[in-house]
Amino acid sequence: TTEREAWLNTLTEKINAIPGIQQIGIQHQAGRPKLRQPNTLRDIDVAHMYTGTEQHDVLATMGVRYLAGRTFTKADHSANTVIINETMAKKFWPDTDPIGQLVRTADEKKTYEVIGVVADTRAWAYDQPILPAIYEPYSRKEMAGWSQVFVRTANEPSSVITGIRKSVHQFDASLPPVSPSITAHNLLHQTLARRTYMWFLTGFAGVGLALALIGLYGVVAYSVAQRTREFGIRMALGARVADVLKVVLTQGLKVTMMGILIGLAAANSLTNILSSQLFEVAATDPTVFILVPIVMAAVALAACLIPASKAAKTQPMEALRHE
Repeated sequence: TTEREAWLNTLTEKINAIPGIQQIGIQHQAGRPKLRQPNTLRDIDVAHMYTGTEQHDVLATMGVRYLAGRTFTKADHSANTVIINETMAKKFWPDTDPIGQLVRTADEKKTYEVIGVVADTRAWAYDQPILPAIYEPYSRKEMAGWSQVFVRTANEPSSVITGIRKSVHQFDASLPPVSPSITAHNLLHQTLARRTYMWFLTGFAGVGLALALIGLYGVVAYSVAQRTREFGIRMALGARVADVLKVVLTQGLKVTMMGILIGLAAANSLTNILSSQLFEVAATDPTVFILVPIVMAAVALAACLIPASKAAKTQPMEALRHE
């Protein structure tokens, strides 16, 4: 065990003694080495991270699911074994079980055996692409720089922050003040500006929809009032209620369909404005372009029902007196 390992182990023991702490994990990010992809022999950047093992396993602490294989044990400290993420498994071995497969560095100086596959994670931002990643036990490398200590709590995370600061200071007063952060809060903070922007857009879209419905209702209601005599004559000549409903609804839906077509054309031409605010959703996502017109048509149909029902109830004599 290196001096750094011993230092980290003692620190985590101090933190683990704080009430409410369930598990502690250690992680050190080593950079982005190039690994050689077996099926194409291309060199690919991967995220390379070192993690504690067993009671200090950062993957277990963060609740990352194991999709295949096993976790690190003490025996892995001296073996060239690695755990990889789902993205790397799909990229390197799309049609093969990755467990037991070998992966080499681009310079062919080191070979790793895959012993586990974990789900993809986002620890810093939701909107960053997920790189292929490999994890090694941190005891294999004399690490320079800083390491991260992740803590899982039984209660609200903010309730143990004071205790963590105090324990770290008591352990080593020469350390700078500790500023623990909550992972979920970090992720939300990274997207605060975009979420605020999208909430405003959603609000404006809601107001626009309401105004469109009010306008559509007004146009159809006015048209029905202007055609009261016509509907009365139709009813006197034997038209059915369904016929009158059809006439009014058809008129309203024609206006709606024209608006939907114009809106789709405008939306398609303005997709570049929103593309920078979207993540893992295409600006021209077909689901959106199909569902939105359906919803608009359904809402417009509902807005036409009141004037249509009123027209269907028109009495012939009342309509003739209307003029």
